[in-house]
Amino acid sequence: MSWADMAQEDELAAAAAEEDAAAAAADDDGEEGEEEEAGGAGRPRARLTREQRELHRFRNVLRKDDFICLERVKGQLVNILAGLELHAGVFSTAEQKRIVDCVYGLQEMGKRGELGDRTYTEPEKWMRGKGRVTIQFGCCYNYATDRKGNPPGIIRTFVSDPIPELFKVMIKRLVRWRILPTDCVPDSCIVNMYDPGDCIPPHIDSHDFVRPFCTVSFLSECDILFGSSLKIAGPGEFTGSFAIPLPVGSVLVINGNGADVAKHCVPAVPSKRISITFRKMDPAKRPFSFKDDPELLNITPLEAPAAPETSRSSDEGKGKQLGVQTRDPGSRSSRSRKSKGRTTPAGKVGWGGILGDQPPQHPQSPISSVSSDRERDSIGRSREPRYPPSSDRERDSVERPREPRYPRDAPSHGEDLRDRLNRPPHERTPGSGVFFVNNGADSQARGQRMEHRQLQMINRTINDDMDSLSVGSHESSEQPRVSVRTIHNRPRTRINLGW
Repeated sequence: MSWADMAQEDELAAAAAEEDAAAAAADDDGEEGEEEEAGGAGRPRARLTREQRELHRFRNVLRKDDFICLERVKGQLVNILAGLELHAGVFSTAEQKRIVDCVYGLQEMGKRGELGDRTYTEPEKWMRGKGRVTIQFGCCYNYATDRKGNPPGIIRTFVSDPIPELFKVMIKRLVRWRILPTDCVPDSCIVNMYDPGDCIPPHIDSHDFVRPFCTVSFLSECDILFGSSLKIAGPGEFTGSFAIPLPVGSVLVINGNGADVAKHCVPAVPSKRISITFRKMDPAKRPFSFKDDPELLNITPLEAPAAPETSRSSDEGKGKQLGVQTRDPGSRSSRSRKSKGRTTPAGKVGWGGILGDQPPQHPQSPISSVSSDRERDSIGRSREPRYPPSSDRERDSVERPREPRYPRDAPSHGEDLRDRLNRPPHERTPGSGVFFVNNGADSQARGQRMEHRQLQMINRTINDDMDSLSVGSHESSEQPRVSVRTIHNRPRTRINLGW
């Protein structure tokens, strides 16, 4: 199979034609079934054209663009995933098979030396994670300073092979289906072919390529890891803040903070994988002899369906929301240790600005109807006042003379409290701390309780004083002991005085 033959063959169009034929056959079977059920009186369904089928598929593309991972960058809290979009359902199973077969065909051509210099690269696998196969079209990007002294970046003096026709069809779909903007049509691409254990180390794509760019995944699902500071945990293993699973056939668009603030990497894959990354070169960085491809100019995107005023959201037409279970990476792999970034789960949150939209507030809990029930029960039932009327209280106060709580002639508290307690009750003077006004049985009971409380405090004070005297005096067993009997025949307490 020659390069010219591959350039002239539209593989993706052939796959689409096969799908149209299969869909048409299914329509015919459905029509026959309807006619049999209706006894021949059924009305056959209208057959969709290829343009109608494409529009239907475009409207059913699933999209997720609410990724959030907050990290502190240069003193500010930033959503490092702002600008990422994940699209699913862009390429059907049959189309994916055609694309994978085309990539394997290009690999065989590279092994035979039928591709241009530096287009096909297959380094030796000298350690785990190293040695993936790469095929570059449109330009040759230098990852490090080479033997000829070319610095990292696009080699402007080198002319690479042009983009294959099948890849051009893919680019047209990405632009027509509004996955990539019309002012950022890719003019270069790189194919990465992974064997089990191969990886891509943490990096930020060179600004020789403008934003946004996208990558398409084939053969197997894997995780792509994002974080402002990704770390190497071992050969092919990395730790970071946020892992996004890439389903087979999905398209990940990288833009904004996701492209320029966060680094990304692909840890060692468990099985074979192919990815195709489409990028547009900065016009100032293009190879000197580069010319625009006429087929990739003036691509018109499909019209988004008009949304009714009430039943459809403004996002419909750009694709339905894709439910992807993002993961916080664990330790020692792409599912690695949690970092300082914090993720938001999965509610729908846009990424307006550098911080993204604020997460939705929790819905307010329903108000209990207990108060309304109490109000309903209280209807028709008179409520008694909590306190008697003020006139009753005044009448009671007039009938009963009020005595002062503390007499005016009460002496000061300078006298010794213990001496006062040793006096008989009739000799205790007011103001001693144990004087109570005898204004009835209630006052006497209250006085007894307070006196008992005061006595407890005195006993506790005496015992504490005795304990302080006995510190360090436990060495001799012949020390004198003093028996102290507390007031009101309290239990005896033996205390060492430390003599």
